[in-house]
Amino acid sequence: MTRTSSNKMLKLSPVTISTLSAVCYILFYVFVGIVFYVYVVEEEGWTPLHAAYFALVTSTTIGYGDICPSTTISRLFTVVYGFIGITVVSNAISVIANWMMDQAKAGERKRMKERIAKKEKAMIDAMEGDGPPPEPEKDPPPNSTGAYVGAFLPMIVFMGLGVAFGLALEFDVVDSIYFAFATCTTIGYGDFSPVNSNWGMLVACFYMPLAIVAITKTLTDIGDIEMRTKIASKEFDILDLLKADDDGSIYEVEFLCSLLLQYELVDEGVLDAFKAQFKALDSDGSGVLDEKDIAFIESKLKGASKSNSRGGGQYRVKPKVAVRYDPTEEDLAKFGQYLIDQDDLWGHPRKYY
Repeated sequence: MTRTSSNKMLKLSPVTISTLSAVCYILFYVFVGIVFYVYVVEEEGWTPLHAAYFALVTSTTIGYGDICPSTTISRLFTVVYGFIGITVVSNAISVIANWMMDQAKAGERKRMKERIAKKEKAMIDAMEGDGPPPEPEKDPPPNSTGAYVGAFLPMIVFMGLGVAFGLALEFDVVDSIYFAFATCTTIGYGDFSPVNSNWGMLVACFYMPLAIVAITKTLTDIGDIEMRTKIASKEFDILDLLKADDDGSIYEVEFLCSLLLQYELVDEGVLDAFKAQFKALDSDGSGVLDEKDIAFIESKLKGASKSNSRGGGQYRVKPKVAVRYDPTEEDLAKFGQYLIDQDDLWGHPRKYY
């Protein structure tokens, strides 16, 4: 294997890196809990398994209440530890759930490309007289039964695993269903829990965060179905949009922004902020970011790099476009005014590097 092919194999996407980082955050959070509850506060008498179990029960907000700190120092620590855990672990679970959805969407895009390629081939064969014309395919509605089944599938799977887990803990069928429901929904009543079994606590350390990921994915998918249904059912009046436009013509970016606002997919203030940022980068006010703008921004970055290197700071600037451009005093004044305007919009100075 060459070095180039090895580097390609090791290259990870930003989403994958974020997911691995999220897993590391959870592991580090559990590690901190083990160190404190087992080795710092020995009066609790917990084992590392008890501490890891408590950390995940706390951070996932399931809160069975079967293991609780008893000393003053450990209770004070738990107040801070639990608050950080809810924040860190909840965010990590969201990142992992988003990664799972990205993987599912990647497979869906791949299947769609295969369908399009197959349809194009059938059309070419029909034009050349080698086969009948392809029959038109009608996509299923976004709120079809299959879409909802796919959305609920992760939750159903982990509910089933929870029932099997409860049966293995020697709960009866009804109690196992009750236990799985209380765990997956993070209600965690605590009357049924795996605390009396070491292997049960170990399995729960993996089951609890994964169940929360599955529930998060289910709820997100349902919201996505509802949003797509809303977009598909809502009528869009192009004539009203044309009448509302000042010059009577609509560019692609105007059309996209209007749709995003009408379907409530983005807030108008967010779009205004993005527009202000574009104007700040458009040094000559042409409405297009071209080589002159890029060269001007690079000159500003290089100036900042030299200034910060003298002060001990460090900036690495790697220009992608090598164009020589000397800005005039008018260009500098115009760019400075755009920066001031954007600072006023955001309410505080912004960094543009």
